[in-house]
Amino acid sequence: MTRSVEWICAALRAGGRDPDMGEQLAHVLRASGLSDPRVAVAVPTGGPDSAAVTLISESARSLLPVMEHAGITTAEEADLDTLRARMSRACTEVQATVHVPELVAAWAELHWRRPNSGTAEGR
Repeated sequence: MTRSVEWICAALRAGGRDPDMGEQLAHVLRASGLSDPRVAVAVPTGGPDSAAVTLISESARSLLPVMEHAGITTAEEADLDTLRARMSRACTEVQATVHVPELVAAWAELHWRRPNSGTAEGR
């Protein structure tokens, strides 16, 4: 499980993305001129049959081309057709609760007024 998450983070970095970008979202919004950004964080968790396990295995599947191109892992090593089942089995064996890196959302309200068009309707 940990290895798969490491592959995913390495693939994001190899693709020019920051896997920890969520921590910076409020700052990015402020730097863009938006005030009072809001942030929400979710950490998908669960057992062997949870969406958290599916999220890890399907993220690895989506990023496999980047992983292979960057030399992070190979299709044979990742064995994506069995990855979810192997992770689920490993969780069952040690009675683990899986948690994936946090998912972060950030937003800010933009208040604007429609320009006055000079017509009666625009006033």
